[in-house]
Order: sequence, then C-alpha cells, then structure tokens
Amino acid sequence: IMLYPMLFMDVPGKPWRGHLTGSAADTASFFTKAQGYNAFITHYANLGAGRADAFVIGSELKSLTAVTSAPGVYPAVSALVSLAASVKSIVGASCKVTYAADWSEY
Repeated sequence: IMLYPMLFMDVPGKPWRGHLTGSAADTASFFTKAQGYNAFITHYANLGAGRADAFVIGSELKSLTAVTSAPGVYPAVSALVSLAASVKSIVGASCKVTYAADWSEY
C-alpha cells in the first residue's frame, strides 16, 4: 500500500502544481507556515503510520524545487529532505519514503 497525498491547484493561471513558484522566502513559508505543506504531509503520514508500505512526500513540484536563494542553494529541496526525515520518523523504518519528481525536474 502506498499513500500518495497530492497537492491540487485551483488557482487561475496555475492549473498544475508544477507551476507553483515564488521567492526563496515564499518557498520557506510554503513549507513551514501554520497549515502549510509540512502540516499537510505530516497529517497524512500520521494517518498512514503502521498501515502503508510506502509514502510519497510530494509530486512534480518542478518550479518550486528550481527556486534558489543563492547559487546552488535550493530551499525547497532542503525542505523536502527535512520533511522526508520527519515523515520517516512517523511512518517507521520499514516504510519507503520518496518524492515523485516530474520527468523534466532533474
């Protein structure tokens, strides 16, 4: 069983989550604000703990993972790595934790 919470966009001009972007500060806030992305994903991690064999922390956030705060520094990538560690501590060592990149992302 794989739990795959997915962010859907219902915003004019941003019909696909892959187009979500902003500044480096916006990116940090997107993950860490109250009811932000980290809260969304950890909510589902808690629901799936002990029930899922795999958990996907995000999917196709290609524009967000391309944002830099300095040359070679990608805040969303760092946030996803940290989120993956948090989720792993919730779902346990036997559960696979991954990110589903868009084909053009890397």
